[in-house]
Amino acid sequence: MTETLETVLDKVSAIPNPVNSSLIQEFYLFRADNRELDRYKNNNLKALVLFSHEVGPDVTFYDIQKKEKILEFLNKRNKQKSDDPNEKRITTRNRGCMN
Repeated sequence: MTETLETVLDKVSAIPNPVNSSLIQEFYLFRADNRELDRYKNNNLKALVLFSHEVGPDVTFYDIQKKEKILEFLNKRNKQKSDDPNEKRITTRNRGCMN
């Protein structure tokens, strides 16, 4: 079952690190003004919540100096080619104009 945007926003406010929680909330408010789909915003927020939990409650996003930490997090979530031979994991962001 898909989490609603409101559920994910509740998770953002429950992040143990108040700095990361605040940064994610600011990110959401910035993105809320854009004409993006709620699903797209929701997926971005879920990724940031997961990343915040991954780095732990004692590390803020400001503390992360090396992009390797971010790439390591993202690579853990990639499907291997053997698990997805038809490459359904590859999608395009350009699903039509949102004018």
